[in-house]
Order: sequence, then structure tokens, then C-alpha cells
Amino acid sequence: MPVARLNDFLEQLAGQRQLVRVTQPVDGPGEVAALMAHMIASGGPALVFDAVAGSKWPVAANVLATEPRIAAALGVPDRAALSERVRQGLSAPREHLAPRQTRQAPCQQVARLGTDVDLTIWPFLRRGVEAAPAIHGALVVSSSPATGQVAVELADLAVAGPRELAGWWSPTRGVGLHLTEQRGRGPRLPVAIVLGGDPAHALAAAGWVDEIDPWRWAALIRGVPLELTPARTHALELPGDAELVIEGYLDPDEAPRQVPPIVAPDGVPYASCPVPVLHVTALTHRTQPMVPAMLPGPPPDERSAMQAFMSAARLEVLRTRTGAVADLLLPCWAGFERLVVVAVDKQHPAQGWQALHAAAAWEPLAEVAVLMAVDADVPCDNPAALWHAVGNQVDPAYDVHAWPRRLPQAEAGGAEKIVAQRLAIDATRKLPSERSGRRGPRTQPPAASHGALAERLRELGLAEFVSHGSAAPAPWSK
Repeated sequence: MPVARLNDFLEQLAGQRQLVRVTQPVDGPGEVAALMAHMIASGGPALVFDAVAGSKWPVAANVLATEPRIAAALGVPDRAALSERVRQGLSAPREHLAPRQTRQAPCQQVARLGTDVDLTIWPFLRRGVEAAPAIHGALVVSSSPATGQVAVELADLAVAGPRELAGWWSPTRGVGLHLTEQRGRGPRLPVAIVLGGDPAHALAAAGWVDEIDPWRWAALIRGVPLELTPARTHALELPGDAELVIEGYLDPDEAPRQVPPIVAPDGVPYASCPVPVLHVTALTHRTQPMVPAMLPGPPPDERSAMQAFMSAARLEVLRTRTGAVADLLLPCWAGFERLVVVAVDKQHPAQGWQALHAAAAWEPLAEVAVLMAVDADVPCDNPAALWHAVGNQVDPAYDVHAWPRRLPQAEAGGAEKIVAQRLAIDATRKLPSERSGRRGPRTQPPAASHGALAERLRELGLAEFVSHGSAAPAPWSK
């Protein structure tokens, strides 16, 4: 079963020796960010900083930075188990995972309204290149003024004042789209920022899909319904198990403001441009909140790890668009939204390209820079195996194409042109009918299934090496 709240998960990690509690004082959020970066690069455990200078609240860091910790948060052994959970949930009646409403939520035990709010006293991170503290990987909730459809997304926000936050919003979904719809409908678009609570909320937003309501999607991920509570100052419903909630609004008629850029998920600062400013109306939190912190950066990084694990959940939705997909992965080592690998159970010509077209046309993958199709027996999480397939199966004259993609907001900034190019690579084995005009075929025996090899390793007393089974061993059969 998934954990119920952040502190429960931290206790679980401590029991598994996957968490270190730092009781010595640290010199503010800047030092916290530096320590986080070092620990995540070295594959270290999650961290809790009990004494951050200038703040009376502890900080939880790098909580979901590795696959084992993400699996533990969701109560599953691996990505395959998450995929199966989502598959079963998609076939269940909608009422099975409908959210429950509650009006006595832990996230509202303490409420600060209006001028009582001061964001500058909270231990939000500040990396060396950032001119202001920032909330990275914040769970942001808004709803469409036109349809009422709720959107939940992960966003990066700069603290622009005691009661102001600045965000680099995508114009095609979530807050950015809703702000455009709000023009002519009224002066305020309600927005809420949710920090902490059940890790499944952030994971569901990291692996969002556009076909399913975001709260139902989070329930599919965690396997049990959510409990939602009304916000204090507007009508949005929010997870009641959060540690901290910031409520506010965006004014569609207010001119965007030039704010010093903060670091984007890939570790590079956002493009400098005027951005909308969110005005904070309320801040509610638990009596003793734990402030979660997520650090952006090049891989290995927490956001990419979350995105990679959530590929297993997205796989089941993509299969409804094209049935030949055997696996889907946005590998952590490639960085945030840089590469998507689609494994194909190829049965007929051009099936690799069919899978690539389906992935390219899917909204959640609209900004990915490189799309690659491989055969189903190629481990998607192994860089050596992937590039081996490229080197042996790809003829650049036939198997590599440049397709249009939407430019991520981190790169586009305020530019009018938001279309860039992406690479599409078909690295599947080519059938005889696909070989006309190509160089000679490059073939090799198919690799043994990882499940069969893992079983044999255990029989031979080599169980400790089962987790290394994606290293593309030589073909083997029992």
C-alpha cells in the first residue's frame, strides 16, 4: 500500500536506512541546495534538515530521487507492478477511485490570511545562480474557466515578494492555458500550490496524461481514492494530507513582470522574459509542517527519476492509442524530457514508425526532444543496449527523421515561435520487406527474457546480480 503522508514515508525510509537526519545547523537554503546536489549526484539517501538558518521548519530533501524510494512511496516493488496497477484501475468503474471530500484537513490546521502571509520566512531553496528563493517541483492546481476541468502540474516558482510568486507557465496547458481562458471572464484566476502530503500526488503530476482527470489519475497511481478539501479563499479542491498550501490568484489583465529567472528542471535557468505574478491570499499548513524540497539539475535529478518511473503508468494509456507498444521509458540518465524510448513488439513492416507517430502525437510527449523505437527485447533503461541497437539497426538515410515539436517553456520564454525540431529514430530490426535499397542486414540472436535470466541467476546463487539484468548480457537460453 502507498504511504498516507510525507512524515509516514520519511519514517519508513529511516527504517530502511534510506534517510539521514541532519541535526546540526545548516547555513540557510543555499547550503541546503548545495548539500542536496552533492548527495543526489553520489546516489545518497534522502535528507531531513532539522535546523535551517532563518527558518523554524525542517526541510525534507531528495525524497523521491531514486527508483527504490519511488517504488516504496507507491507500495509497489518495481515499474512493472505500477503498470499492472494502472491497467487494472483503468478497467474498473470510475466510482471505484472517486475522490472523497473532507472539511477537516490536516493541511489547514494553521491558517494565515491576507497580510499575515510572509513567504520569505519559509526555507525555500536558492541555488547560487538564482537571485531569489524558489519553489521547485511545486504541485500547482487550477481549473478551466471555460469547462471547469481541473489541471494539476509541477511548476517552478520564484518568490517575488512576501505575498507574490512568479511562474514560467506553459501556454498550452494548466495555469498558462487557463489564464488565457480567463481573459474577459473576470479579474481573477484561482490557483493553489500544494507542498508535501502523499508522494503519489507529485508523481502523478510528473507523469501526467491528458485523457484522465488528474485526481483520478493520482488515485490510479496510488491504488486508493484521494481525500480532497475545499481551499480557504476559493473553490478549488485540494489534497487534505498536504504539509503546506499556498492559495492565490492570477489577474489576466495585469501586465507580466520582469523577474530574475530561476533554474528550470534541466538545471539551466529559464529564458529571461516577463512572467505573470501570482498574488497570495492565504497560506495554510500543518501544526508542525515538514517542507519538501526538490532540486532541479542535470541527471541524476529527482524530477527525471520521477518522470522515468511514471513511464510505467503512462505505458498503459499509450497502449490504448497503439497496441504494439511493449514498454515506454523517459530514461533518467537522458535528463528531463530529452528522450523517450518506445519498445515495440514488431510483427509487420513500419510498426516502429507507427509507434513513434503515436508517441509524437501524444500531448504528454509533445516537448520531448528525441523519440526512439527499439525492439521489445532491448532493455529501455540501458544506454549501451539502446545505442547498440542504433549502431546496428539504423540506416540514417531511412531511419532518422526530423519532426516538429513544441518548444518547452524553459527554452521558449516569451518568444512567439514555440515550435522546434525533434529527432525520430527507428532502431528496430528491419524485416526483409523493409530492406529495399538499404545496406546489408545486421542481425543477432534475440536476447533471453529478463525474467528467465533472473530466475536462473537465483538458481546459481547469483541473486545479488538480478538487479543488473538490464546490462544487456550475451544471448542465453535455458
